[in-house]
Order: sequence, then structure tokens, then C-alpha cells
Amino acid sequence: MFAIGTVGQAAAIWIVCGGVRTVGGWLGESWDDVKSDGRAAAIGVAIGLMWLKQLISLKWVIKRRIDWSESIGLSITMAVIFVGYAIAAATQGPSSVSALDGVGCALFLLGWGLSTGCELQRMWWKADPANKGHCYTGGLWAYSMHMNYFGETLLYIGLTMLTCVWWLGFLPLLMFLSFIFFHIPALDAYLLERYGDEFEQYAASTKKYVPFVY
Repeated sequence: MFAIGTVGQAAAIWIVCGGVRTVGGWLGESWDDVKSDGRAAAIGVAIGLMWLKQLISLKWVIKRRIDWSESIGLSITMAVIFVGYAIAAATQGPSSVSALDGVGCALFLLGWGLSTGCELQRMWWKADPANKGHCYTGGLWAYSMHMNYFGETLLYIGLTMLTCVWWLGFLPLLMFLSFIFFHIPALDAYLLERYGDEFEQYAASTKKYVPFVY
């Protein structure tokens, strides 16, 4: 999984560093150069941080066994997404960066920090044998029951803004809807069954998804 993701992210960084001309030739398009070196650099850094996030998750955070089918499917999907984002960022949008790009960078970094930081906080807490069998409700998780999902949403909104291709907004929107209507209800049901009253008390006093809002 990590190897496939690494290849996809490396290809995406190559594209925003000038490889878009070669890709354009393969596709019969006249993509002579990246539209904005500044935006391309920002996308390249963002993709590198996503690679680091994937490494942290696979090496330290995810404890369950991942099936080959799930691993390969997710890796290919992520590789396609990053290559697609890289091509969009390299070929679309204005030639100079703007305040909107700054907002995109800020949202990406905030989302990356929240989604990665909260998972590390929970991992460190679970490492203490005294906490076995209990539901973690501290740190960033005190502000959202699903802070990792909220961070992921911000991350992809910021990444989409950096491409300046607004129809790509369907991806964070689809992510938002899947969290609200599928992932969160299913996970809450599992956590309620596992932790019982402890989870009920946590759910009664903590926002479900967006801190301070919902």
C-alpha cells in the first residue's frame, strides 16, 4: 500500500515540477509548462506532507490488519487523486498566486495538523496499559468526536482551492456527505457497543464533527 502511494505521490510531484509537459504530450495536449511556479510548489509540498501522513498512519497509528484488496484499492485511488490534483494545479488557474491560495494553504495545513495530531494523541494515550478498555476523550478529541474526519475534510478543501479547479470541489463535498451519512453513524454505533455509558456521556457533551458547531 505504501509503495503504491509513494509512486503516485512521486509522480504527482514530478508533474508539478515540470513533468506536466511530458504528460501533456502523452495525452495529445499542449501543456507547455506549469501555470504558476508558486502554486505548483505549494501543491508539491502538500503532496509530500500527505506522503508523511500516510507513513505515520501505516507505521504507528493503524493497528488492525489491512486486507490486500482494501490496501491496493485505496492506494490506487489515492495515487489517481494526487496525480489528478497535480495535473489540475499545473495546467489551470491564474499565473500568479493570490490571497485565495494563501487560504487554501492555511486550510490544508490546519486540516493536516488536526487529522495527524489527534491520531497521534490517541495513539500515545492508548499506549498506557491503564487506559485499556476506555474511550479517549481528551486532547483534540474533546472538541470533536471525529476530529480526524474534520481534519481530513479541511485538508481536501484546502488542496482543492490550491488547484483553482472548482469542479474538483465534488471530492471534499463527497467526503463530507460520506462522513455525515455513513462513516460517523456506523462508527458511533460501534463505539457505543464497545464503551457503553462511557461513550454515551462523551457523545452528550461533545460536538460530533465540526468543533463548536455540530
